[in-house]
Amino acid sequence: MSVIDFLLDLFRSEEQQAELAENPSDFLNEHAPDGLTADQILAAMPEVCAALPPEQADVIRWVAD
Repeated sequence: MSVIDFLLDLFRSEEQQAELAENPSDFLNEHAPDGLTADQILAAMPEVCAALPPEQADVIRWVAD
């Protein structure tokens, strides 16, 4: 699974968001690509935003800036 796929799945699933909020370390260990870094997440954001509905992408762009 790519970083982009991982992030899109997370943004699209309320269940995964709840799991992440409940126990971030366990969630990332179980679901994230091996060795995922913050730099990889930030680098993937433009492509993630392009794949999301505009109202969601705008929120992510605002937070990332």
